[in-house]
Amino acid sequence: MKQLYPKCHNDCKSKNFDNMKRIVLTLVALFALSCGAVAQQASPVVIDGFEYTISRDRIWPLRNIVALTGVSDDIRQISGELVIPSVVTIDGQYFEVTEVYDCSQLQCKSIILPYTLEVVGPLCFYGCANLESVTFPLSTLSIGYAAMESCTNLRSVTFEGLKLSVSDMLRKCTNLEEIIIKEYDPPYILDNGVDGPAFHAITWNAENVDLYVPDAVVDKYAANGFWCDFKSIRPLSQAGRAEPLPAPVCAITCDSATGIVTVPEGSSTVIYNSKGQPVISGRLASYDISALQPGTYLIRSDSETLKIIK
Repeated sequence: MKQLYPKCHNDCKSKNFDNMKRIVLTLVALFALSCGAVAQQASPVVIDGFEYTISRDRIWPLRNIVALTGVSDDIRQISGELVIPSVVTIDGQYFEVTEVYDCSQLQCKSIILPYTLEVVGPLCFYGCANLESVTFPLSTLSIGYAAMESCTNLRSVTFEGLKLSVSDMLRKCTNLEEIIIKEYDPPYILDNGVDGPAFHAITWNAENVDLYVPDAVVDKYAANGFWCDFKSIRPLSQAGRAEPLPAPVCAITCDSATGIVTVPEGSSTVIYNSKGQPVISGRLASYDISALQPGTYLIRSDSETLKIIK
C-alpha cells in the first residue's frame, strides 16, 4: 500500500492537471472566437463627417451602440461650437453614441458631448488648441489617459457627475482656471484603477486651479483631504464667466395626457421602438402615439431627438 498510494496520488494529480488543461484551452478558444466576432464587424459608417463603428453592449446585447472613431477634415475645421450627436440612425435603426475616440486637433471653441457618452478614449481631444470649455455629461464613466492634453486655451472643465475613472486627463492644459463638479458628495475617483489624489487624476496643476462645487457642500469638499490640493474651493454660484454650457432646447414635445407628439413643421420625423424599429414616420407637424404599446420610444425629427417612456 505504501508503494501504491503515491502512484495513485500521482495518477490523480495527472488527471486533475489534464482536466484543468482542457478547461483552460477551452476558455482560450472561446475567448479567441469572441474576439474574432468583434473583429468581423461591419466597416465604419460615415454620417455628416463623423465616423462610427457599430459595437454591442456586453451587458445589454440588444442595446444598439456605436463608437465615434474619427472625424473628417471639415469637422476639424469648425471654428465655433461643435455638437457631437447622441443618437444616429443606421439602416433604419437608432444607435446611441457611447464612446468617443480620435477627435484630436479640432479648431472649435466649445464641444457639446453626447448625453449618452460613457467612454472617452486616450488622447481623444489632444491638441485642440482653440477649445475654451467642455462639459462631461452625467453618463460618463471613464476618461482615458491625457484625453485633453495640450488643449492650451482650455479655461473651464465641467463634470455633471464624477463617479468615473480618469487618468491625468488635463496634461499641459497650461491656461486652465477652473474645474466645476456638480456632485453633492465629494467623490473618490480612481486614476484608471490606481488610487491617488484627485488632482493627480484630473490635473497636476491643481494649486493654480479653482474648484467649484454645489454651494451647500463647499465645507464638505474643503474638509475632504482627497480634494484639498486645489487653489480654492468655491460655491458653484460664483463660477463666473465659465458657466457650464446651457442644455439645448428640444423642438420636439410630447403631451403625456393626450399622446400627441409635436415636431417642427415640414421636418422628416421617424419614431422608433425600443428595438430600433421604426413604427411611425412622415412629415406632419404632429403625431398621435396614444395607440402605441407602453414602452420606450425615440423620436427623431431632422437633427432633433427626444426619448420618451410611454
